[in-house]
Amino acid sequence: MIPYPRLRPLRIPSAFRGVRGRLTLWYVAMLAVVLVLSGGAVYTIEGQSLTAALDARLHTRAQQLAATYDARHDQLLAAPDAATRNGDEIVLLLTLQGRIVQRQAAGTLTAKAPWSLVSRDLRVTALNGGQVVEEVLMVALPSTETKGGGIQTTVKPGLFRFTGVPLREGSRVVALLVVGLSSDVPRQLAALARALELTIPIALLVCAAGGYWLADRALRPVRRIARTAREIGATDLSRRLGLRPGDELGDLAATIDGMLDRLQAAFRRQRQFTDDAGHELRTPLAIIDLEATRILDRPRTLEEYQRAIAAMRQEATHLARLVDGLLILARADSGQPALAWEEIDLAEIALDVVERLTPLARRSGMNLILAPLDELPLRGDRVYVTQMVMNLVENGLKHGAGVGTRVCIEGGCRREKDTDGIWLRVVDDGPGIAPEHLPHLAERFYRADRARTHNAGARQDDQAGGLPATGSGLGLAIVHWIARVHGGRLLIESEMGHGATFEVWLPRHGDVPGPG
Repeated sequence: MIPYPRLRPLRIPSAFRGVRGRLTLWYVAMLAVVLVLSGGAVYTIEGQSLTAALDARLHTRAQQLAATYDARHDQLLAAPDAATRNGDEIVLLLTLQGRIVQRQAAGTLTAKAPWSLVSRDLRVTALNGGQVVEEVLMVALPSTETKGGGIQTTVKPGLFRFTGVPLREGSRVVALLVVGLSSDVPRQLAALARALELTIPIALLVCAAGGYWLADRALRPVRRIARTAREIGATDLSRRLGLRPGDELGDLAATIDGMLDRLQAAFRRQRQFTDDAGHELRTPLAIIDLEATRILDRPRTLEEYQRAIAAMRQEATHLARLVDGLLILARADSGQPALAWEEIDLAEIALDVVERLTPLARRSGMNLILAPLDELPLRGDRVYVTQMVMNLVENGLKHGAGVGTRVCIEGGCRREKDTDGIWLRVVDDGPGIAPEHLPHLAERFYRADRARTHNAGARQDDQAGGLPATGSGLGLAIVHWIARVHGGRLLIESEMGHGATFEVWLPRHGDVPGPG
């Protein structure tokens, strides 16, 4: 059994496997179709134009000769011209029966035989007054003697076009004039076809090279984007494409650069958040461990045990509040949380918060003042809005403790940008905040007073004053996020020595929440 040779699969050259090659092939294929169709159209139109010009010349020549017809002598008075002598023109004067009575052609034609080049259809149509054109292919033959003594001489070989014109005497047709001209249309069309056969392949080759170069130049930014994307890692997002905008690829590169900016900022915030969260969580755990180690290293008195347990409880409380804040912000980072939207009264929430924090304010030596508030209805999440008001009031108490004497809470209705809204303002008379700290107060773990660290002594001092554990830098970040998620905003104003003002504005209808 003869084994058949295995056929190898057709391999496409590597130059045409990419987008550049495919674009070039499609471009050349479409251009080839266009050029072939255009060439065919040019060939057809040129043939029709040349034929029409020849027919117009033929009819004009026939009318000129017909004007020289002498009916009395039954002949044409026009003498043969140069075209006739050169064999490019044939002129025949026929009777109605088809007998030749006069001829003008290269050589001598016999008068005894009918002119076989003229078909019956041409004679009949012409005699009836219709315009008709007939093509005849002339073949070169040697001159021969005829039986009548006449000499039949073959005219110039080639394609001739004939037409007939009836000749009249008064209103009566008495003869038929047949004129034939040598047609140069096939030769000209053949030259045009050769020109098209030569120029179309050359044009395709030139356009293929130019198309490949243009595709390579157009896709060069894509290769740069791919190369830069391969060089970008999770730990290094500083690389940028840096393409000049102005076209689609430039706009795409600018969009990718903007995305990388956002990703880099997000990674930076995530790393900072992780570092700060680890530090904040590590501090209370370390304090609890130190207190437990200290109290267990030897027997203690009842008072010492009580102080150690109180300190550990204080750190546990701070740790629980910190974890709660981290969970809220983690839900914010994970996307838009599912809020329990309902109709609430901000004045009622503010009153409830004041009642809960008034004992704490008294133990801290602060006065918590709630201005008279009318009903402040809005649509929002009661739990988050309560957390927001609680954080604002606690921040005012901690900020003004030891220096200020009061924290005032005000509220009302205000329309902003064609939107009805509710505002709530917490004002303290504390030491104020330096201008350089104001833009960063809503950032996570940011504290304007860096000297106020979370150590056991500070915790005990705060506890003795009645304040909760010192802030971890999450309170205002949570307030800012809750305001944003409800479609509102947080505004902070302060001057050194004149206290601080924290104002939240929320739209009355929170059906279009802001970004988290």
